[in-house]
Amino acid sequence: MEHSPLGENMEKAFESKILNKIFKVIIDISTNNRLLSILNSSKTTLFGKLIQKIIDYSLIPIDYKLFDEHQGAKQAFLGERLAKKYKTVFGGYLIEFIKKYLRDWHVRQQKNTRIRPPLRKLNDIKKTYKGWNQKKAYLQPDWTIFPENKIENIKIFDKDELTPFERIDRLIKGKSVDRVAFGPQFEWAVPFFGGSNLWKHCYDGIETGWAQLNAWIRAGGMDFLPTGFGLGAYSLPYPDTHSRFFYNWTYPSDNVVPQFVEKKILRTYDDLYNYGMSGLAQEITKRMIRDVFITIREFLYLNKVKMHYFGKYYDQFYPYAEGLFAVWDILPMWRGMIPFMKDTLKRPEVVKEAFNFLNKPMTDLMIKLGKLINGKIALVGNSRGSNSYVSPQLFRELYWPSMKYTLNKLIENNIIPMCHLDNDWTENMSVFVEELPKRSCIFHLDQVDLVEIHEIVGDHFCLMGGMSPALLVYGSSEKVEMETKRYIDNIARDGLIIASGCEYPADTPAKNLYAQKTAIKKYGFF
Repeated sequence: MEHSPLGENMEKAFESKILNKIFKVIIDISTNNRLLSILNSSKTTLFGKLIQKIIDYSLIPIDYKLFDEHQGAKQAFLGERLAKKYKTVFGGYLIEFIKKYLRDWHVRQQKNTRIRPPLRKLNDIKKTYKGWNQKKAYLQPDWTIFPENKIENIKIFDKDELTPFERIDRLIKGKSVDRVAFGPQFEWAVPFFGGSNLWKHCYDGIETGWAQLNAWIRAGGMDFLPTGFGLGAYSLPYPDTHSRFFYNWTYPSDNVVPQFVEKKILRTYDDLYNYGMSGLAQEITKRMIRDVFITIREFLYLNKVKMHYFGKYYDQFYPYAEGLFAVWDILPMWRGMIPFMKDTLKRPEVVKEAFNFLNKPMTDLMIKLGKLINGKIALVGNSRGSNSYVSPQLFRELYWPSMKYTLNKLIENNIIPMCHLDNDWTENMSVFVEELPKRSCIFHLDQVDLVEIHEIVGDHFCLMGGMSPALLVYGSSEKVEMETKRYIDNIARDGLIIASGCEYPADTPAKNLYAQKTAIKKYGFF
């Protein structure tokens, strides 16, 4: 493991023995065979039912605060059969989750099934940051990591007049700015560029915080802060495509990200209506429960590190996203690629109804959570509605009604949609221009030519991304600089954030990151 002098002392500086002990006790209790046996035996007893009632009723205040249509939310999360049984969404979801964990554990005990723990593969990880210091010294010779006085503006380039927050905010609103923004999304690129590895990126919040700081320094600053964290290889028990509780995700190795093979989980749409999203949970193991609490603990550590180094400058940065909406991928992936594509052709009304069934309560929930944290921006993700999968006509018919509902609800609540749209959306873009208010969203696009998109969109929205991952990873610095210049020349005046499609490719070399920054310095100032 490579460490700087700072990195070697990070664990000692930020680790809390008390916090570690608390989580060790929680993990030991939640995975203890004797206790699980007692809980499994008592869940149908009078005492067990009383405890379930207490849990259910104690969550009433939270439930009614987070859902406008409470009955619809219960149906979506619990299904028709279980919704009648519980007073609250979260109470029912939590109780059914625990019951499933106990059932799955009991079956394994009866069959004497033992699940082997994942083995960490100690592979070398690519050092994508090689040469960063020389590149930074040439392009940004006087750059400082952060100003000594927090009142001073953070500057990426010497000629910067605005803070990163002001720049992004004005780009979204279509106001004049000093330059185009540089906003690569450092997610899985953090361990590569920051000098860590993918296993620790998933399970070590302190080291991930250290790697984020390294990535920020080695990139010479960016208009968004690095945000990547592997979340215990996707260990949160929430209905989402990035959850091991609902999809069969693999564990990471040092240089291989978690992956999953898509397969049909939702046999019929009646299963969704009868059992809700909770009924689609996969087998729950003790390792998965352990990882839930490890994820929470390491997320606390990550925030502790980030607040120490970035905290007093947070108000100078615009968050990339503070919420997530992605039912347009959740449902297709539960159904499976081929069955879902057949559904779109043979039973489009059923698909449309299912999207609405899931989307309304999840939109309500995310908006309420966003308002609780005073959120400014929320990620709206969609891959399967792209023209890589469906025609513009099918997009309008099946995906757009529920997507429009979410986007308009966000806009009504003064939350900016960050439309993170993977694959090719070129032919669908006219729908957004026709149906949504001007300057209401950012569009972070993937496998598109952003200049072609701009010809459709004009000055209606701020555009981001669209840079080919293959070009960034394998192209020459000259080609990367010229492609960045082409985007600047054609789009900059109407709002442009230089980035890649989706997240920044993990193995992008430093020379190509600095090629993009070189283009911004040469051509991107106004």
